[in-house]
Amino acid sequence: GRLFLIEILKDENSEAELDTIKALGKIKDIRAVDPLISTLEDKNKHYDSRREAAALALGNIKDIRAVASLIDALRDTDTEDRYLSQDVRKAAARALGEIKDSRAIEPLITALNDWWVSDYAIESLIKMTGEVFGPRYNSYLYKNAENWQKWWEQNKDEFLKNR
Repeated sequence: GRLFLIEILKDENSEAELDTIKALGKIKDIRAVDPLISTLEDKNKHYDSRREAAALALGNIKDIRAVASLIDALRDTDTEDRYLSQDVRKAAARALGEIKDSRAIEPLITALNDWWVSDYAIESLIKMTGEVFGPRYNSYLYKNAENWQKWWEQNKDEFLKNR
């Protein structure tokens, strides 16, 4: 059953593929990680909803093999229209917060400067580090990339060694 779902990822029918990606994220089968990473890395603009679903599925599975590809997706601003890739970047930020690998902290801090993604990046940073800078209603303090960058410079070695 589960291997059949992984095979469906190769199907050209976008609805079947999208439903399959979501199902694989719910099942959390680690055999799906590599095919999901391949889907996430397919930067054809036509596949953005599939890439978004793949990022969320990888976050549910929580396998560290996905971290590098999720970081690349978080930085995905090379598509023709930055607006169109925002859902992929948001999903990548959420997924990185679920996986909680410290390699994602610095890219998430950088993502605080991405207006569309900053709310997801901050939630993941808080989940990963337990740090909060200011109250939620004060976005200048709460999502201040400079404060986070200073904190990261002071705490980076400890986080990376405990990875």
